[in-house]
Amino acid sequence: MLISHTHRLVCFSNPKTGSESLRLFLSPLSELEIFPYRQRHRSLGFYPHVAPFEAARLFEQQGWDFASYRKISFVRDPFARLVSLYQMIGRVDRLTRLCQGLPLGQRNFSRWVRGISLDGRGGGGWPHQRWRRFGTYAYRHWAPVVNGVNSVDFTIRLEDVATEVPALIKALDLPLEGTFPFENRGGLANLAAYYDPELCGYVADLYADDLAKFNYSTPVLSAA
Repeated sequence: MLISHTHRLVCFSNPKTGSESLRLFLSPLSELEIFPYRQRHRSLGFYPHVAPFEAARLFEQQGWDFASYRKISFVRDPFARLVSLYQMIGRVDRLTRLCQGLPLGQRNFSRWVRGISLDGRGGGGWPHQRWRRFGTYAYRHWAPVVNGVNSVDFTIRLEDVATEVPALIKALDLPLEGTFPFENRGGLANLAAYYDPELCGYVADLYADDLAKFNYSTPVLSAA
């Protein structure tokens, strides 16, 4: 997350959508130091993966006019995002990593996907693992309308950052120099190693609103 009071700007770090690159690019504009969840300032409450609906409440507590800020967030193809999140969980969670290494790897992924939620506990994990919780949220739960105010004003698809980010920076008239240093490192996942047609259909139904809203489609898996 990044906040600039001078430029009335908020950048949200929607987990596993590539938003970290934008936050780093905008970092010269940052005016509030953001600490990890367990080290956050209790009087402020902000942390790196704070959700827009949480930020609206935190702004109100500080007496800041949330509606007057330009608020940016990323979104990503749910099929690739779930794979990326599952891989990250495996890097920090021993049991998940063990399951990923078993012969029935695809079945373990399928079992995990069928246990996630689009809001609430989301992708599970410990309370401080907000990236895991919010990593499975449907966009309508990540960025809802709060008290009649959009919690996000500009949503950029990860797949479109090469053109959309420079255009947005220009439109917002932000004093930044250099080229946006984005590299789509997360876009090369072999979806066929994780999905079968049945699971594709399940995820398509689960994230139907996101697919329609952001023009994503169900992947066509190559024949084995």
